[in-house]
Amino acid sequence: MKVLANRLKPAFRDIFEIGQTCGVPEKSIIHNLSTIRDAVLHFQEHHDDKGALLSVDFNKAFDRVYHLYLQLVMECFCIPDKIISAIKNIYKTAHSRIQVNGFFTQRIPIQASVSQGCPLSMFLFALSVEPLIRMAHHNLNSEQRTTCPLFTSRVYADVRNVDDCVTLPHILETYNAASCAQLNTQKSFLLPLGSWPDGLTFNEITTVRQAKMLGMTVCNSFLEMVEINWTKTTALTRVTLFQQIHRNPNHFERVWHVNIFCLSKLWYLAQILPLPIKYGTVLERAVSFYIWKSYLYKLRKTQLVLPKGKGGFQLIAVKEKCQALITRNIIRGQREESYPMDNEFWKRHIPLLYISKSPLPQAIQSLWQLIESYPPDLITSDTKQQTKLIYKYIMKNSLHSPRIVEQFPNQRWHKIWHNIHPANIPTA
Repeated sequence: MKVLANRLKPAFRDIFEIGQTCGVPEKSIIHNLSTIRDAVLHFQEHHDDKGALLSVDFNKAFDRVYHLYLQLVMECFCIPDKIISAIKNIYKTAHSRIQVNGFFTQRIPIQASVSQGCPLSMFLFALSVEPLIRMAHHNLNSEQRTTCPLFTSRVYADVRNVDDCVTLPHILETYNAASCAQLNTQKSFLLPLGSWPDGLTFNEITTVRQAKMLGMTVCNSFLEMVEINWTKTTALTRVTLFQQIHRNPNHFERVWHVNIFCLSKLWYLAQILPLPIKYGTVLERAVSFYIWKSYLYKLRKTQLVLPKGKGGFQLIAVKEKCQALITRNIIRGQREESYPMDNEFWKRHIPLLYISKSPLPQAIQSLWQLIESYPPDLITSDTKQQTKLIYKYIMKNSLHSPRIVEQFPNQRWHKIWHNIHPANIPTA
């Protein structure tokens, strides 16, 4: 299974070219979230435009993938016959038995479903949904930008025309008839943007004003979306810190725990939405309280974030790390070779950042000013370490030597910091 999946992976980029990111090299769920954020910003800027974010959920999605339909799709995408034959051999012998009163029935051949947890299942399910995405892309309002990103059993579409509510049911009906898929109207929803008419929907799909998409709460106002998401994330992070406060590790261990576990909840959201200053301050206070607890003598935050070789604890600076993550996302989004939806949005909006009354929120304008202060080699670098390099550059301007070093500059501080090793510091 894994061998087949690895051989197919290089072809994912060519096959899934219109919005899908699941399993595609150099693409991730962050591209989908960026597209959703950009759609909200677009309709907040153009109030008179009609649009909506549509989330289509399929009932028992993996269990309803019809094997014959999947074979035809693979043949249409010119997947080699040897690979198709290998996949057919895997699924043609699949069967089930039902136990009744201690006795098993005859074998029941399984003609639909892909095994969840199998290395191939992600690719096979994404492949089965690709015809639906292409039909939507070619038939829904071709004059406007339409995106249909995929994640697990949901398809998210950026609908830009009221007439699409007539076309979409026919597209879904055609896809359901061919693939044996079944629309789950209870979990599907439509979120209006701009001047979309109230109550306009189709197939009895619920209209909502606020919804959770890919782990992020989405609404029709960007500032409200930032406030809601960071309020929840900050509260969850504080709860995590206070739940662990009864433990008695030493200070180095507390910093490790904060860096690796407690703050990890922030980085997912920080790549999409800017961190407001007030929530950054709340998080820094919560981290400081967890590290120092009731100790009388404390180190400043400016010393905690220093490398260990300079007298610090190498604590991650929350505000600076969030700035590095979202600016990296914006830099990659406005490149020519980036995800087309991100590239189109930033290409259209970068000139607006320089006018006095820019329609973009102040938080986005501030981030762009920060990006302009970066050196050119930092912006053009295309390494996996780009976030780390940006974070180091931001921290370079805010790192200061500890006060005791400034008071006694002639001491051998490098050797002193080297001797303060975590193994020599007892647990409190």
